[in-house]
Amino acid sequence: MPRPPVDLRCLLDPNKVLPVHLSRQDRDPADLPPWSVELHLTSACNYRCGHCSYGGRNRVGRRSVPASRVAALLDDLTGPCRPRGLYFSGGGEPTALKDWDRHVERVIAAGIDTALVTNGSLLREAHLGVVGRLRYIAVSIYSPRPEAYAAITGGSAFKAQFGLPGRIRAVSEAVVIGARNVINSRNHDHIPELYAAAIAAGYDYLICIPQIDYEKRGLALSEAEIETLMRRCAAADLDPARTNLQRLLVSRFGYYQKPGAGACGSDCTAVRLRTNAFVNYDGGVWLCQPDIGNAELCIGNVNEQGFAAIWNGPRHREVVEKLCARWRAGACENCRAMALNRAVEAYEAAPANQPLTLVKDSFL
Repeated sequence: MPRPPVDLRCLLDPNKVLPVHLSRQDRDPADLPPWSVELHLTSACNYRCGHCSYGGRNRVGRRSVPASRVAALLDDLTGPCRPRGLYFSGGGEPTALKDWDRHVERVIAAGIDTALVTNGSLLREAHLGVVGRLRYIAVSIYSPRPEAYAAITGGSAFKAQFGLPGRIRAVSEAVVIGARNVINSRNHDHIPELYAAAIAAGYDYLICIPQIDYEKRGLALSEAEIETLMRRCAAADLDPARTNLQRLLVSRFGYYQKPGAGACGSDCTAVRLRTNAFVNYDGGVWLCQPDIGNAELCIGNVNEQGFAAIWNGPRHREVVEKLCARWRAGACENCRAMALNRAVEAYEAAPANQPLTLVKDSFL
């Protein structure tokens, strides 16, 4: 049976947190595993993208969670701390980690929805069988212009970014194949061209992300670049079911809107509900992606103790309180939890008889 068309609006809908909220709001947090986990198991990468949000962090050199600790981590994540969804993602390039495909196979075999976020250049024919069993694969694409691609990545696998969907489809019709792009100074003037190339190549959708300056390195798009981007996208034929570019036009290619001081009267619902965990290549465990590397908000390290001991332990509970205080103060920024929190707040404020369509997703 053919897979139904992918509607990107559903994948990005922050209301997908509502089933989590409804099923967890009255439960003891100590009984709650993470809903979704993102593993950044290595900092090694075969590309050197100037816009990479991990660029400064990766100057420490190539680091990875040791194989024995990865095995112990997966023992916990396929056992007592089993999430609904698990991403193998960046920090570096996840497919640069030795035996990455065996780790992915283990998680899939445990019945956990599994996703891979990759630049795709290291995927070989021998990997396509496991790739075809994923729930999602998100492939970073950079530019339809070879010279811009080379300038952005420092790599030489230009054709791979558009050839991969056809290779995967030859072995699987089930996996959702998405394209991801970080809009930066070298590609901002031809993003509609990139969208057209992605759809023509067979990607189900293209998610665009304005480059985020997590490390305060001056990476944000300039006003002139935003104006160029606005003009090009406003004149393009964009399907909102297949790209988020029209949504980004509304926000002038900003990211999550930062709340003002005192604007958030309640706690951070997302961390209270234990929605996310991020395991970094140094073994650290965080609750919010923008905080990765901040020792004050690290809840533990899988190189020192098991994930099950870290999760909902004393340090975890302490950090939850710190994050809730930050949210109440309106000091959070560039975090997916911001959109999830607003979705819960809007639901709680809505009339009791308002119809509700629940979007269920293992990945938050």
